[in-house]
Amino acid sequence: MSSLHHVNSFKGKEKARLPTTGLEPSFSTKPSSEVASLGIDEAYPSSQPSSGPSSALAKPPVGPLQSGQMESLIIADDKTGAAVLAGLGANTLLASVAEGPINTAERYIPEADTSTASLAPTSTPLTDSVVVSGAVMSTEQAILLHAPHAVEPVILGPFSGSQNVMVMNSTINMTNNVKMGQNTPDLVSLKPNSSTLFTGRKEVLKQLKHHFAPRVDRERRLFLLHGMGGIGKTQICLRFAEEMSDLIPQVFWVDASSTDTIILSLKVISGDADSSAPSTLQRIAALENEWLLVFDNADGGPEVVEKFLPPGSKGNILITSRNYALERITLVENSLGLPEMAKEDAVILLQKSSCLVSLVKDYPNLAEKIVSELCCLPLAVDQAGAAIHSGLCDVHKYLENLSYQRERLMSHPLFRGASQYDRTVYGTFELSYGEIEARATRPNPYVANSAQTAILILQTCASYHYDNISKDIFKHAAEKSRQRDVENEIKSGLPLAITSLDYRLLPVDKNGHWDDFFFNQGLQVLLSFSLIKRSSSSDVFAMHPLVHSWSQDRMSELAKHQSCKMGRTILCCATSIGEKVQDFAHRQRLLPHINANLQYGAQMGLEHIYKDDEYVRFAKVFQETGEWKKEKLLVLELVKKRKKILGPEHPHTLSSISNLALTYNNQGHWQKAEELQVQVLEIRNKVLGSEHPNTLTSMNDLATTYLRQGHWQRAEELQVQVLESCNYSLGSEHPNILTSVNNLASTYGYQGYWQRAEELQVQVLKLTEKVLGLEHLTTLICMNNLATTYQSQGHWQRAEELQVQVLELTEKVLGSEHPTTLTCMNNLATTYRNQGYWQRAEELQVQVLELTEKVLGLEHPNTLTSMNNLATTYRNQGHWQRAEELQVQVLELTKKVLGSEHPDTLTCISNLATTYQSQGHWKKAEKLQVHVHELMEKVLGLEHPNTLTSMNNLATTYRNQGHWQRAEELQVQVLELTKKVLGSEHPDTLTCISNLATTYQSQGHWKKAEKLQVQVLKSRKNWIRTSRHSDKHD
Repeated sequence: MSSLHHVNSFKGKEKARLPTTGLEPSFSTKPSSEVASLGIDEAYPSSQPSSGPSSALAKPPVGPLQSGQMESLIIADDKTGAAVLAGLGANTLLASVAEGPINTAERYIPEADTSTASLAPTSTPLTDSVVVSGAVMSTEQAILLHAPHAVEPVILGPFSGSQNVMVMNSTINMTNNVKMGQNTPDLVSLKPNSSTLFTGRKEVLKQLKHHFAPRVDRERRLFLLHGMGGIGKTQICLRFAEEMSDLIPQVFWVDASSTDTIILSLKVISGDADSSAPSTLQRIAALENEWLLVFDNADGGPEVVEKFLPPGSKGNILITSRNYALERITLVENSLGLPEMAKEDAVILLQKSSCLVSLVKDYPNLAEKIVSELCCLPLAVDQAGAAIHSGLCDVHKYLENLSYQRERLMSHPLFRGASQYDRTVYGTFELSYGEIEARATRPNPYVANSAQTAILILQTCASYHYDNISKDIFKHAAEKSRQRDVENEIKSGLPLAITSLDYRLLPVDKNGHWDDFFFNQGLQVLLSFSLIKRSSSSDVFAMHPLVHSWSQDRMSELAKHQSCKMGRTILCCATSIGEKVQDFAHRQRLLPHINANLQYGAQMGLEHIYKDDEYVRFAKVFQETGEWKKEKLLVLELVKKRKKILGPEHPHTLSSISNLALTYNNQGHWQKAEELQVQVLEIRNKVLGSEHPNTLTSMNDLATTYLRQGHWQRAEELQVQVLESCNYSLGSEHPNILTSVNNLASTYGYQGYWQRAEELQVQVLKLTEKVLGLEHLTTLICMNNLATTYQSQGHWQRAEELQVQVLELTEKVLGSEHPTTLTCMNNLATTYRNQGYWQRAEELQVQVLELTEKVLGLEHPNTLTSMNNLATTYRNQGHWQRAEELQVQVLELTKKVLGSEHPDTLTCISNLATTYQSQGHWKKAEKLQVHVHELMEKVLGLEHPNTLTSMNNLATTYRNQGHWQRAEELQVQVLELTKKVLGSEHPDTLTCISNLATTYQSQGHWKKAEKLQVQVLKSRKNWIRTSRHSDKHD
């Protein structure tokens, strides 16, 4: 055999033997239409006439091969059975099907630094076809295929970028990515331009640039941007590609919304309508320069994109999707859930889109309100700008229009933004919903059930608050509804919500536990379209506010009514009435969803039909969360309906009346509460007897109301009676007895009988710990009350030690965020403050305020109390301005929540006046104090302790302004009333005497002042002596 021509460029060491395998009939997975056939005569026109078999392949002009040429093909006529393949690079596939059998293969190893090369033959039996793997093929090797009639081979080459080559009967068959001279078109680096309105997103762009920054190793990098439709994924990618064009010059944009759109996009990229997707991907993979392949809107499963990833390990791939599951391709650490725009960026976008920046007065403020209402969703903001710019919606009236024409503004075709997929905000959501509806009708029951469940979840949650939707709502509804004795409840004749409960989302297993399999599958469907998103916990999810609005607006009126009723019944059945810590916590989480559902129904004009179990449960939630006005409306209706259906003396009716009295108590309407409690007590005495537990409970409730009114003697008498009855009927260690003793001790404390209170509380604590255990909630309350008594007596150290112990146990038993725990923290902070430990007190109160606001909300009475306590600590430290600002805020919120005449509101006004007083703002202080005194006398009565305190404060302000006579007259009146109400030895009485003595002293009435001061000194010495005696016995 003669020498091969022009192979001196192939140099190097011998590689491992090439593997050879039989060619299976399915050697190529590509259909025949995706393989381009090029006759050799067409590729290289003959330069001389054909003569004989060996001239079937015309020789091209022969020239030296250039150094570094990677691909050359040397073949002979297949009829003679000889072919040589040289240097086709990685992933090379050769099939030669000849008329004459190929029976040997020789490895061709070029000799270094020679112009000719020798052959190092090795015999290998071959079949009619041979596959040469590129894993060992390189520019340093060639394969010589021998056949019986071998002739001198003819050089055809070079083939640039060759990957798949088939030699069959004088025809070279290759996939379309093979570039032959000038006949194969260049890859088309084509993408849309980013919007001229593009704004912000600097942090996201920075993260992408860091991730895709060119590196020496050029290892492939992938990244996923996922999020809801209209969040700006596409625009961010476009802007990123533009800003990185110097470093990544070739960008290939693929519409990945379906398999068909991917294939079509790859045909466009190839520049050849007849090209195949794999060949285009192989050509992209073979590029020498940095390249970026973007799969935009890849909203299907990971498998859709995965099969279109270019081969090899080079290049950059960026994916956008609503489906977070594509993290399986990129890995979680290489993905980002895209948040809404920053508010300042959204304002700028609206200004650009509306083109009204310089034409409208106060535009920035208007814009900020608009983008906040639109939740800073880029597509919605841009669409709002388009509506404003079109003149169809005035900028000043946009929010008003949005409130009653939301669906029109979110879906009108004239208001399409710059999304470049030509859809409105609602249109993007409908696209996802349409796909879910299509799945719901598929024959595969698993797919259909998952989609149907997803639709049901979406419809139900449309009537809830869009945030913090917990699976526990459905779990509790499923399990607790089946634990109720519904048949027995129905016998009462009361209408019940549970009788209309829809169980489609609430199946249970044989043990009565919620079977959440299809519920979870439904959630996964909604998550895959970004119609919901995971919250901090895997069992809690949320809807974007605009998705939430869309889910309501897309339904018919009938569907809305059904959705609201179904959602409300599930909430009712999910509301437990137990008293365990977890029950309380669950009810707290239900509040925003109950409120949202009731509001949704009211907006539709849906009548709130009385259902007894629903009213009872919702009223309990409102009572615990400080929503007393809403609770009152429900309880009033309960009382009315139960009186009508059950009668005025039925136990259920009396319970509802007692709850109404409790509501009045919380609202500060103590007279109304007293009247109802007296009524209930009389009926229970008559029907149940004086010693029945329900009767004793009524007596205790009435005593508490007397206590709040300052009628301490009446409260004490009633509590003593309760205690005696409980002792007789229940025994000295019954929990009800211990509660009664504790209540009586509190009454003694209010009256200033600290020693009597302390003795009872010590006794109760020992018994409670013995009967219920140290960590029982009742035991902890007893410890807290005893600590308060120590505090009132000025025994700060003993109070602090006990309060620290209570706090530790409460955190252990109830958790750090339970309201009782927060109350304990507040009490400890007060003890620190009274000892002058301002910094420790402030740190604890700041913590309490943050937790209370988080758990109960900003407007809950407990939160307002925490704010008030912190303001007092600021004032005691001389931080007047901070104290004043906080007290003004507390006062405004308290007026809003409780009303302008509620006792707590009056206390807030009094505290603010004291802060003015401390700063020397006497006139401002006096004005508030006069107002407080008038209201307290009206609301609480002249002799209430709080009224007397307000009079005392006003007198002090008169004195500080030099109005001695007015101060003296008021202080004398206060002293007489305090003696009458509290007694001459009460600590508050002694304070009044001391204040009057100071006024006498200021006027130069030394004798009068001295007489009063001596009286105060003697009384306080007696009190201290008594306290020390008590300490010794402890």
